Amino acid sequence: MRIAILFVLLFSNALFAFDLRYCLVVDASKHEANQKILKDILEQELASFNTEKTVADKADYLLGRVAQIAHALLRNGFSSDAYGLPDIDESSIAAYQRFALWEGAQNGVESIPLTFFAYVWPSSEFALQYNPTDPCNCRYLTLIHSHPISCSFSVLQGTLIQKNYELVDRVDRMVRLISEESFQELGGSIDRLTGPIFIHQLHGAGGFAPAVSLHAYGLATAEEVVRCFCETRSFHSYIDASSY
Repeated sequence: MRIAILFVLLFSNALFAFDLRYCLVVDASKHEANQKILKDILEQELASFNTEKTVADKADYLLGRVAQIAHALLRNGFSSDAYGLPDIDESSIAAYQRFALWEGAQNGVESIPLTFFAYVWPSSEFALQYNPTDPCNCRYLTLIHSHPISCSFSVLQGTLIQKNYELVDRVDRMVRLISEESFQELGGSIDRLTGPIFIHQLHGAGGFAPAVSLHAYGLATAEEVVRCFCETRSFHSYIDASSY
């Protein structure tokens, strides 16, 4: 654990040398249209589900149908060009960002513990065109992490690379890479927290257009999801043992 703490401190101090520039919404009206499209799709999904089920059952049902929901989004006009890449140069680094699309707390009379986001990813090629060897230039990808809440994702545009890890040292939170997957449109994964601990890292790849993906998380608001990630980061992030 001391190694992990030292890594976080060094990373945090060094990062201030760069201007951190996030992927962004470039067309608010298209983002709002995407939210409306997803709302309509989820209302249809829930209308076809057993009304006697609990809100937890409904959340789990939607979580498991993320690929079908992503397909319906694309079929009904989801606009990936609502989102864009930041401008970067030698003094800045690119970072992925997430934007709330639907919150279960706003689902009429019952609050469903699920929130959907659009994630927007700079490709590794885009992010590494400047400062390619600087270890601080790593915000285009996620931390190596497990999940404090259930989650699933499906790609809407571009390519996402997923690296899968296994835990080798629980005390110092060291992991070993075991496989790598490449997901294109409608590809993705689901973690219901029911099996062995799922540890992975994600980043975009393939040119200078952003990758966009649909993610679902098992809490009812975007604020709750973000707060949960922040509060549990030290317990759910890991270090690749091969870097030592």
